[in-house]
This record gives sequence, C-alpha cells and structure tokens, in this order.
Amino acid sequence: MIRRSLVHVTVLVVTLAALGFGLVLGLKTLRPGNPLREQTVDRSSPALLKSLTDLAELHAAEGRYQVLVDVEKDTRYVPSAVKGNRTVYSATGTVDALVDMSAVGPGSIRVEGSTVHVTVPAVRLDDPALDLAESRVLSRDRGVLDRIGSAVGEERNPDQQLLVLAEGKLGRAAAEDAQLRQRAEANTRSTIDALVRALGYTDIVVEFTPLPAA
Repeated sequence: MIRRSLVHVTVLVVTLAALGFGLVLGLKTLRPGNPLREQTVDRSSPALLKSLTDLAELHAAEGRYQVLVDVEKDTRYVPSAVKGNRTVYSATGTVDALVDMSAVGPGSIRVEGSTVHVTVPAVRLDDPALDLAESRVLSRDRGVLDRIGSAVGEERNPDQQLLVLAEGKLGRAAAEDAQLRQRAEANTRSTIDALVRALGYTDIVVEFTPLPAA
C-alpha cells in the first residue's frame, strides 16, 4: 500500500508540474487567386530568440476591470488656460490570478488511505494587461503653452504617465476584489481534484499556503 501511494504521489507531482505547458499547431492552406493581384512582401528581419522559459503556472481566473484616470498638471500662479493640462482616461484591462504549480513537490502531497491532501502556493496576481483597443481618452484640456509645445513636438509620449497610472489602478482593483481570488482557488481545486481522481482516489483536500504578511 505504501509503495502504491508513493507511485501515485510521484505520478501526481509530474502531472501537476506539467500544467502550464501547451502545444500550438498551425496549418496554412494555400488557395489559388488572381495572378494579377497586388502582393505585400514582408522584408522584416526574423525574430531573435532571447530566452526560453518553462511555464508551470495555472491561470486559474481572470478579472476584467475598467477604471478612470483623471490627471491634472498645473503651474503655480499661472492660469490653467495659459499653462495647464488635464486628461481623463478610461482604462480597461485584465488581471490574471495564478498558482505556481512548479512549487508542488513530494512534500506538498500527503496520502492517508483513500484521501489525498495537496498543498499549493497561495494565489498571486499577475501584472495588469491594459486593453488599448478598449481604452481611450475621454477628455483633454490643455493651456495655450501646452498646445504649442505639443504642436512643435516638445512633449514626447504625453500619455505614458496615463498608461502607468491606469495599470496601477487596475492592479489595485484586482487586489481589492476578493471574488477574483475565490474564483481562482475554486478553479484550482477543481483542476487538482480531477487529476487526483484519475489516479483512483476519491477524497481530495486542496489547501493553499497563507499569503505572506504585508
């Protein structure tokens, strides 16, 4: 019985560690067309491989949020009509809730009869992904000097600060959303439950390590 449990635990560890790997197969179909049709030739240089990284993260849930960023820049003692800039930006983006399955090892799994106890790392939130297609500037008020500076190209990447602030707000919205973590934990339990039941066990208890103290 002990040997059987050790074998199943080993298989379970390997199975859980394999989460996150994917294989994408693309097929292209050639179709005849008009021989006189206009063609576009892509002469871009091939992509340069910088690094290869093994993925072992379970994307357990995704939250989609919309926030408003209202930024105003004023110059002291100067009227805003002359020198000032206020922009209201509507930002939409997503935040993934992840579980690091690479940390699940033999010490994370305990077998007691027909019951398997699995301990996995706490859910963590990935960096926000801003959806630029759904995000837009709602209003922009600029003073005379700011409009002149923008026209002559003195201000580079004027919306860079907006994007940074928007990502920060999306991240905070996800961190304050208890339902996102709850959904991620529920989906993780369902995934592990299905994997362990395939090994013949009927009772599976999935626990998450506590979040580190802030």
